[in-house]
Amino acid sequence: MSQHPAGADYAQMPQMRWRLASKITLSIGGVLGVLALIVTIMTFVQVRQRAYADLELKATALADALNFTFEVLVSQDQATTLQRVAENSATIPGVRKIVIVDRNQQVLASSNRLDLDTTLTAGPLRDFIAQRTPQRMTSLTEQNELVIMQPLRGGRFGGQQDGDIVGAIQVIVDTSGAEATARTTALQYLGVTLGSYLLLSLILAVILRRLVVGPVQQLAAAAQSFREGRRSQRSQLRHRDELGLLAATFDAMAEEVVQLVTGLEAQVAARTVALEQERTQLAMTLADLAEERALLAQRVAERTAELSAANAELARAARLKDEFLASMSHELRTPLNTILGMAETVQEGIFGAINAKQTDALHHIEESGRHLLELINDILDLSKLEAGKLDLDVEEVVIAQVCQASVRLVKQTATQKRLNVSLNIDHAITVLQADARRLKQMLVNLLSNAVKFTPEGGAIGLDVVGDAAAGRVHLTVWDTGIGIADNDLPRLFQSLVQLDSRLARQYAGTGLGLALVQRMAVLHGGSVAVESTLGQGSRFTITLPWAAAVPVSDPVASSDLAAPALVRRATLQRALVIEDSAPSAAQLARYMRELGTQAHVHSCGAGALEG
Repeated sequence: MSQHPAGADYAQMPQMRWRLASKITLSIGGVLGVLALIVTIMTFVQVRQRAYADLELKATALADALNFTFEVLVSQDQATTLQRVAENSATIPGVRKIVIVDRNQQVLASSNRLDLDTTLTAGPLRDFIAQRTPQRMTSLTEQNELVIMQPLRGGRFGGQQDGDIVGAIQVIVDTSGAEATARTTALQYLGVTLGSYLLLSLILAVILRRLVVGPVQQLAAAAQSFREGRRSQRSQLRHRDELGLLAATFDAMAEEVVQLVTGLEAQVAARTVALEQERTQLAMTLADLAEERALLAQRVAERTAELSAANAELARAARLKDEFLASMSHELRTPLNTILGMAETVQEGIFGAINAKQTDALHHIEESGRHLLELINDILDLSKLEAGKLDLDVEEVVIAQVCQASVRLVKQTATQKRLNVSLNIDHAITVLQADARRLKQMLVNLLSNAVKFTPEGGAIGLDVVGDAAAGRVHLTVWDTGIGIADNDLPRLFQSLVQLDSRLARQYAGTGLGLALVQRMAVLHGGSVAVESTLGQGSRFTITLPWAAAVPVSDPVASSDLAAPALVRRATLQRALVIEDSAPSAAQLARYMRELGTQAHVHSCGAGALEG
């Protein structure tokens, strides 16, 4: 434990007294020195300001006199006299340069004859006279110069109208003398002030040494004696001041310490006995804790085993769910395709003519069936995405064909609602590395939502913009529909979530479309962003990787992705139909016969090519 100076030997007290006295002297001297420096700085600033004010007044008076002289001499056509006046004025102590120019920046008079009859090309005087209505300007430069520029105004002598600006005067005054005077005055004041303050600090130090350091030394000796164990030791100070109060407080504290030590010794003895008893009780508690810890470890092991079993069961349930969805999607799509095929067949009049009501009923059947088929496909796709089993067939896709086909799929519904549909494609974008079917699925989902949530008479569109520098292409589907509230945006891409979840909601849907779009975009190495204002519309932007390529000759002239291959009239003689559903196989065979093609049907792929 380190000792405080108060705990040192009494023989060291004189040395410590000088240390304390030195500290007091240095402290007082330092404070007074800082005060002297502050006062000196303030004095320097005031002297300097007064000197600059005098110089400015002198330069301003000289400029006014030259202005008046200019009016008189110009009216008498005495340019030579004006030049002599400028040269003589420059001989005034402190004046460095005088320049008089006209409104056209021609030098009429100058203290430097080399500037006479020249034209200003640059500098502050040229900028000043170029102003529309220049006013008097005063500035200081880094070369210790005070520059005053003021306009020359026409008057009764010059033939101009009163107040017309006909030129400018520049007066440059040397400020180095003012700076030197201010510094000399400040240094003199600093010397006198520091000497006075130093003498005052020495006098105060001597007084404080006699009145403070001696009593403090005596009190420190008493504290040292009490610290060494002489509990009867008390101070001998009887001053009637703060030091006497400090000595009395020390004596009272010493009495209290003696009483506290006596009491503490008794308490320590009693506490020792109590601690021994608590130690015995703690040993018993530790034994109980060890037993409880062993029991807790056993419970943790059992719970871990239960969690492992639960995880295995969850994995099994997920696998069964995927198998169930795959099986159900196949089992549901097969009869749905049959229903859709039969509905198309009846509408085409294959089984005979039908009336308008029957046609309308079949149209509703086909429309509902296709909607149900889309829902089944969305559920299957979402299941594959969540299981990480959806593979992309990435190829070189002509972007114009995919966008045009996607817009055509929603064109009819948009026309029924009298919506204006627009498609804008950046000419720099021709092809894109992507899965054409999945890209078209994402665009159709967004366009369908735009049609669904846009009131009649509104507008929707698809804009495609490329960013070659970032290697990205942005496909933006926008609308002027109902918009989305800010607090609903975080839930927008969640599966099976409808922002309007009421039973009587206005817009139908399952909440799968946007979730599929977001996951498929990520699977392509891209992202989906949304901007929306409630009541004004929304903008959904799919961003995908893209590298600029050489444009194709005519992307629109290529085959339409939305058109089925069977409608292209090919000269087919025979066709092989492999389909395990008899109604679907019969439907396909019937279409082949309509096209003049002989169809051979097989229920499975095995052996189909061997017959």
